[in-house]
Amino acid sequence: MLKRLLIYFLVLFFTASLLFILHLFYQPQPAPLVLLDYGQGLSFDYDDIQDYVMRNEGNHYLWFCDGGVDCKFVNDNMLRPLVNQVKEEDFMDLVFVDMSNLRQDVSPSRLLSDWGFSTYPAFVSITIEENQKTINHVLQWSFSDPFTQTDIKQWMIDNEIWNGPIDVPTEE
Repeated sequence: MLKRLLIYFLVLFFTASLLFILHLFYQPQPAPLVLLDYGQGLSFDYDDIQDYVMRNEGNHYLWFCDGGVDCKFVNDNMLRPLVNQVKEEDFMDLVFVDMSNLRQDVSPSRLLSDWGFSTYPAFVSITIEENQKTINHVLQWSFSDPFTQTDIKQWMIDNEIWNGPIDVPTEE
């Protein structure tokens, strides 16, 4: 009788171990944050963007964002309709900067001095010439002053990356 219980226990133990190992093997992994899911734009972590822009002279158009509610709102309710308005797959000039893994030592004042904004999501236009960074235009989100789809479109028009129709008011 004792042998039979021991055999049942061992079979149960090995079956449970096998099922647990299979569960760990097939467990889904978290996907990396890419909010511009409808296009082929470049994407960088915050820690890597400084090296990228300093190695490539010229104009850079950056979208700083994390996985928060505000960023998803901007992506789904502002950028996606603008992409549909342009009738293209993506804003190829717009580089996504993932702020979700931002280090604790990066303060809002450091973001302001490095990139020209203190809260995000933020759209930043910079120019790199002779290893000097010049911040051209900044559009940043805040709870007290959130931007609109029209503001993003105007930011793109000001930076000459808007490829869609420009609504010009007619004089009557």
